[in-house]
Amino acid sequence: MLTDLANLSAGVVNGTTANGATTVAWTTTPNQTDQHWSVVNTSYNGQSGLVFESNLSNGYVLDLNTSSGHVSLWQSLTGTNEMWWLASSTTSGAYYIHNLMATDCLTDNGLGLDLTVAPCVTGNPRQIWYLP
Repeated sequence: MLTDLANLSAGVVNGTTANGATTVAWTTTPNQTDQHWSVVNTSYNGQSGLVFESNLSNGYVLDLNTSSGHVSLWQSLTGTNEMWWLASSTTSGAYYIHNLMATDCLTDNGLGLDLTVAPCVTGNPRQIWYLP
């Protein structure tokens, strides 16, 4: 599970695997498959990063729409908008998650609302995540 310090977890609306499926912050529910992710090291065009792959279906990952800042589920095309990097936080074992195409942080905008990237704010519990 990808859970933030606000105790919400990244999930996929209706558990769908369609390209562009909305990712949101849900109440953490361990038996919900849409809230389970695998973290995979990857590289593309000489850049290294992490991919967050959904356990709903092999090959579907967190994908940043660079024009809107929204994060959705997309079948992996191995682009840098699907690759992420971590920055340490002051909370042990938790991280700020950044996309390779943006300096902003993965952000939970509230229960049931879309995940986005937004400017990082030190100590913001909606931007500090525990990895699966």
